[in-house]
Amino acid sequence: MNNRDTLAKELFDIANRKSFTIQKINVTPNNNYFFLKKGINDSNFKLYYKENDFSKHILLYDPKNFKANSKNKYVINYIKPSWDGKYVVIALSYSGLGLSDMIIYDVKNKKIMPQILNNAWPSNMLGVNWLPNNSGFIYLKFRGQ
Repeated sequence: MNNRDTLAKELFDIANRKSFTIQKINVTPNNNYFFLKKGINDSNFKLYYKENDFSKHILLYDPKNFKANSKNKYVINYIKPSWDGKYVVIALSYSGLGLSDMIIYDVKNKKIMPQILNNAWPSNMLGVNWLPNNSGFIYLKFRGQ
């Protein structure tokens, strides 16, 4: 092997050492991090949280738990934390459908709020916009199917 092949092999080995992939990173004004993370052995991305730059990744939500009795395999396609990081909107869909169901996760109490908002498409249509006082949010809802 020449030096170029050796270097290429080393770079390839380094690139394949990743134990996880991260996407859809959202950072709140108070430096809370919300993001989707998928380990090399995971079948889907899960919602994680970091309180600051130095804290550990905390699992908030696994889409396998959404409508667990359904035959559909849901994925998270959009997230939007409130400005203060106390809540995060999670949009879920299945089979590549554009329309999503949205749920709200209460970060402090570590629970899903009871409301399910149907027929939203935040990943393509204006997203979710939290009100300045974090009391609610605005999103685009489509008519039922």
